[in-house]
Amino acid sequence: MRAGALDLIWLLRFAGGSLLCLLSLSNCAWMPGASLASGERLNGAATLQAFAKPKGALQAHTGVVQGGTKGQLSLAMPADRSGYWLTKASAIKESGVLQLVLPGKKARPVRLVGSDNVNDVALLQVNGTDGQFLPMWHEPSPEGAWVASLRDSRDLRVGVISGSTRPIDVPQTMLGIIMEPDDPQRGALIDEVIEGGMAAEAKLRKGDRILAINARPVRSYRTLQRIVRDLRPGDRVQLEFERAGKLRLKDVSLGDETTNAGEHRNLRMSGPVSPRRAGFEQVFQHDCPLGPESMGGPVVDLQGRVVGMNIARRDRVTTFALTREALLRALWRIRSQ
Repeated sequence: MRAGALDLIWLLRFAGGSLLCLLSLSNCAWMPGASLASGERLNGAATLQAFAKPKGALQAHTGVVQGGTKGQLSLAMPADRSGYWLTKASAIKESGVLQLVLPGKKARPVRLVGSDNVNDVALLQVNGTDGQFLPMWHEPSPEGAWVASLRDSRDLRVGVISGSTRPIDVPQTMLGIIMEPDDPQRGALIDEVIEGGMAAEAKLRKGDRILAINARPVRSYRTLQRIVRDLRPGDRVQLEFERAGKLRLKDVSLGDETTNAGEHRNLRMSGPVSPRRAGFEQVFQHDCPLGPESMGGPVVDLQGRVVGMNIARRDRVTTFALTREALLRALWRIRSQ
């Protein structure tokens, strides 16, 4: 079965258990139900009542992913009835033992089944059947439609769809330095550190000579460019460099064109954002006020139907959510691993 056969019923099986995704995609009819009536907009009690159904659906079907003593790493949404859950892969990376706090239940250990780097999706398995329903994933409503998500296991946040469905391309990865191209010596000589960039944040200086990145030798500035180009914004790397004749090691986060040109004013005012917030096959955007630790949770419409999974907090007014199609493609790739 091809990943693009979106009018078929999907049956995905994983080693160690079965994941049954009965998603009749041609019959998941989208129903408007996207707007509040005038009475619901003007009366506080009526407004709260309008979001009662979305809130109940979210609280019943949102899990909290925890990592040791780190507390909440992300949220998760059920993929089926037999204990499979989806979350944001980069949020749980290198977090050791993971637990999932299910609605109304204690934390349970989870197993990472696999992850999809294309859309930053991880598939988790909880021991035992948890009885969660199989969410029927729907197409998102048009721009201006009301949606809701949770910040944690209970805190409801509401907003509207503020951007149409589209891919989000991977921006060019950058370290935030300008190198001396004519330097004949081994390594990459820093000629300028861009103010506001990731290299400046790591306190690199003009005159530092980069000799290796993640233990890969840097013979020239072109070598450094090739290595960095193969990495993603938000990745942390270890630089070996020379300063005043002494070798030093420094862990540095990579940025992109935005972070290395000096953060846009909107981003500087945003508070924490998702380290990985680009490079997704298909998303829609909404303005529910969420944090990076809220990614992985479901987005529902006014009918309480799942229309996407939060995948990246872009800035203070923008959260990206993966569409049904992007989630299914991610599951297909995980199955194929």
